[in-house]
Parts: sequence; C-alpha cells; structure tokens
Amino acid sequence: MAFCRKCGADIIEGRLYGAARMLKDAGTDRFTVPRLLAELGDDRVENFARIYQRHAVVAARHVDELNLVEAFLHDQHWSAALDDELAAQLPWESSVLERCSVPLPLTADQSLARVCAIHDSTPFETTRQLALLARLALDDWSAYTDAGDLFGSAPPAVRAEAALVLTSWRVRTAVGSFEGGSPLVEELRRSPFQAAAAVRLAVLDPAGSELPADDLLAADPEALFAAALIRGDVDRISTALAGDVVGRSAAGAALVRCGVLAPLARPLREGPDAVRESLLAALARSKLSTLPIRDALIEIVETSEDHGIRRRATQMACRALDHVGAMRIARVAADDRAIVQSLLQCTLLESHTVVELADLLLANGTFTSQQYGISTVAQDGRLPDTFVPTRFHGQATSLQHELLRVAEVQLGQRKDETLHCFVMNVVFGEHPAATREAAWWVLHRWYRSQGDIRGEGPFVLHVDSVCRFFETVDAFVPKLESLIRNDAVLHEVGVYEFVANLLSTADEAFVAALQADGRLGLPLVDALGQALLVDLWPILMESMVKMLAGLGSLPAWREQALASVLRVSRAGNYHYDRAVESLTLRTTTLPTE
Repeated sequence: MAFCRKCGADIIEGRLYGAARMLKDAGTDRFTVPRLLAELGDDRVENFARIYQRHAVVAARHVDELNLVEAFLHDQHWSAALDDELAAQLPWESSVLERCSVPLPLTADQSLARVCAIHDSTPFETTRQLALLARLALDDWSAYTDAGDLFGSAPPAVRAEAALVLTSWRVRTAVGSFEGGSPLVEELRRSPFQAAAAVRLAVLDPAGSELPADDLLAADPEALFAAALIRGDVDRISTALAGDVVGRSAAGAALVRCGVLAPLARPLREGPDAVRESLLAALARSKLSTLPIRDALIEIVETSEDHGIRRRATQMACRALDHVGAMRIARVAADDRAIVQSLLQCTLLESHTVVELADLLLANGTFTSQQYGISTVAQDGRLPDTFVPTRFHGQATSLQHELLRVAEVQLGQRKDETLHCFVMNVVFGEHPAATREAAWWVLHRWYRSQGDIRGEGPFVLHVDSVCRFFETVDAFVPKLESLIRNDAVLHEVGVYEFVANLLSTADEAFVAALQADGRLGLPLVDALGQALLVDLWPILMESMVKMLAGLGSLPAWREQALASVLRVSRAGNYHYDRAVESLTLRTTTLPTE
C-alpha cells in the first residue's frame, strides 16, 4: 500500500476520505485509520461518508458564496483559501454545523441582491467584509461609510482590496472622493494590482504618480476607462454616454472639463434625473457657454417635474439664452420665482424680452416688486421707464401697488420726468384711496432720498408747477376737487398732510386763474365747504379755510365761502379768525345796488 511521504501514513482511496475524516475526528490516529476502514463494514463506512457529506455540502456552499463575491473584486484567491481552511476543519461540531447551515435568504437573480444576502447571513468575517466591498463595487452607495470604516480596521489583505474599491472612478463619481489621506495613498502604492492602483494614484497623488499606458490597462476595462477620464480622451469618454447612470455622469463631467458640450444634449434630454443633476452640477462648476446644449436645457425646464433640476437647467441655459428660449421657459415656469429670477438677471436678455416677461407676469397675476431680479431690470433700464405708465390702468389694485414700487426704483435711478408726473397723476387720479396713498408714499420716499428733508417735493399750487405735472390748470382743478370730495383719501396717512401742505402753497396767480373761470373755481369752493363738515386733521382743515378765504376774495363767491368757514366754528384759531375777518369785511363793504 502506498504511503504519504510527509507523515508516513497509508494513503486511502478517495471514496473513503469522508469516513476517514470522521474517524480522525473521533480521535483515531492517522496510522490506525486505514486499518479501521478495512475492518468496518461497508454500511458503517457509507454512513460515515454520508455524515461527512452533510458538512462538506454546507462548506462548499460558503465557498461558492465567496466565489460569487470575489468576482466583483480585484483579488480572487479568497474562495480557494476558504476551501482549504474549511477542508481542514471538517467535520464541524454540531453547533458550528447548525450555525453554518442557516440557508441563504431567497433573492432575485441580481448580483447585488445576492451579495447583500451573503453579507447579511454569512458566519465568516472575511466573507462579510469582502461582501461589503462587493456591495460598494456594485453601486450600493449605502455601503460607502461602512467600507470606509473597514479600510481603517481590516486585516492587510482586505485593507488592500478596500483601498481599490473606495478609490474607483465609480465611487468617486457617485459618492465623492474618499478622505483617506496618506494611509490610502501608501496602501495603493504597495497594492499587488499595480496597474489599477496607478490609475487611482494619478488622481489622488498626481505629482508623485504616472498614469500607466493603455496597453498595461487593457485587461482591466474599469481602469482603462478611468485613465480615459484622466487624459480627457473624448472619443472613449463619449462612448460611456450610452452606458449606465454612473458612467454617463462620469463621462459628462469629464466632457465638461474638456470643454466638449455637444454630446451632452442627448443624456440631458433623456435623463434620468440622476444623470441630469450630475451634468448640471458639472456645468455649474465651469464657466462655459452652454450654447451647444441650450435647447436641451430648455427642454428640461419644459418637461421635468423636479423643481430643483428645472431651476438649475434655467441657470445654465441663461449662459446662452435668447429671446425665444427665455419666453419658452417663462411660459411654463412663470410661477416659479427662482426661475423668473434667473431670467431677469440674465444679462444676455435685451429690453424687449424683459418687457414681454414682465407682461407675462402681469397677465398671470404674479408680478411683484419683491421678485428677485425686478429691481435689477428696473435699475439698469431694461424694464423701461415707460413700462409702469403704459401698463398701470386696468390692472388689479394689488398689481398697481407693485407697479408703483417698481416706479419708485426707476425714479431713484434716473429721475424720469414723465414717470414723475405719472405717479403724481395717480395721487390725483380716480383710484382707490389706498392706491393714491401708495403713489404719494412713492414720491415722498423718493423726495427724501434726493435731499428733500420734508419729502414734500416740488409740486405747489402755482400755475407753472401745475402745468408741469398736469399740462394745464383746466386739467388739474377737477382732479383736485375730486380728491377734496373723497373722505377716504383725506383720511389716508400721509395723504392728508400732503394735501394740507399743498393747499397752503396756492399763490395769487393760481387763485386768479380759478376765479377767472367759474366752471373751475366754484365747484372747488363747494368741495372745500363740504369737506369742512367732515372730521379731518386740524392742519388740513386750516389749509382748506385759508384756500376758501383766498377764493372768497371774488365777490360772487364770498358769501358761500364765509358760510362754509363759519360752519367750522373754531373761533380762536388764527387761520379761522383771519379767514372770517377777511371774508366778513369784504362782505360788509360790498356796494349796495
């Protein structure tokens, strides 16, 4: 009989190996095992072999599981090593067999699902560690943090594998660069897989590393593509735009770095959103004109349901936007203030585009002076000073107030006289009291910003001043009369003080102009008399009394003016007493017929 040259024991037939291992496990020495196998009956030998086979089948399953896991890693000796390790252990104690016999959870055929199941169920630490790395290699980004922790604590061989997985181009694209620092670089420098490690080192330590030639990477497609990304090999990179999500994202970012944007139109149009987000982020980091992909970016705004992606696509499109493109975006996204802001702040858009965009916002009822970008176009003049006057009438009250605030910005920037006169006409126009008040506050704040401490402005009741703002006295006086008759306006904060000061500025020429035409002056006398019956601010009533005294210097209006003043019953007030005295004196000295 043949014998082993190392231990001297007899060599047995392969069919008896399982029974021999069982006898050895029972305490039989290696020299006695062959004799016992010969003495035992066939039934006993077969029973021993059957018992051993139960253990061997379980062990083989775990070896197969590790063989599946290592297929996604660089080092693929792990399953063979586990096979040798388990062969030396069999048969197991019953508790070990029970622990190792837990069946693998049922999974679909996808590789990642099987690797995850192995990771969660294996009783072997090395298998669990390698399965974690395989999960990351299979794009399970939830494994990234644990894989990073593993790099700092694993045995040397697993640590070397972890370094390669954590620094792959796929992980860098999807998750970001692993912050391993010098230990990571040193681990890659002593890696047994020099070509794959060199590609990674060319990114992590470019000054101290050299990128391998393509022929040295030919056996590793992932490393070959990583090298193409680093070199900027546009042709090879472009082929990945038809690949999976991570490949398209990495290829797109690389093409942006190379300044080649035209190939990105298709992945931008087709998505998915993960690819779009990656490409838009790469574009945002660059300063490139997006003209080659402008239409694709606009289509994203028109079709995507993701607000964040639509906004970023708009920002990128604004680098090359024209009138047509801007209005395409505006028509589908005028309710998104961030997108409108990007359009308004796009310096490529000319005045006619800004005006059309503002008109669209008015039509939609979303125009507001608080919209970021409105002040920009109001200040730089792309929203012309004629915009507010030509759009004001017919708008809802809330929109009129927003337009007035825009007018305030424009007045502060250019002091346009036509716009100035328009806002003053709103104060005296047929508008709700709140609108008139809003218009006056626009003027008041602007006057103060120009150095007028009181904020009263240049408008006074002098013929030349009236003509400046209202063209003619005839056009203005009915507006003044209407305002005086409007109790709501006269009670608005700010307006009543303005009117009080204004009435006090009437000079003789203006009064004479009113007295010269009874159709103008007499209705105003009546309006002032009626207003004095209302509980108004005292200074406003004093100004009305003074105005009546001036108008009452016309003999035909004296009695009416005096009667109106006497109804105030404010004896002791300086202006009241002077008006009564003046009108009474003139009345009593009238010649009798």
